[in-house]
Amino acid sequence: MEVKRTVPVKLDVPDERRDDLHATIAQFNGVIRIAYAILMGSQDARVL
Repeated sequence: MEVKRTVPVKLDVPDERRDDLHATIAQFNGVIRIAYAILMGSQDARVL
């Protein structure tokens, strides 16, 4: 039996780079929405 585990990792982000991290997360989430919409048969990611 295979067991997958997720380990949380705390990031130590300097204050001057926090905006960069948030921008990266926002971009990643947008791409995930598009991929999900395509996989579910919708070409419009705004339906999410």
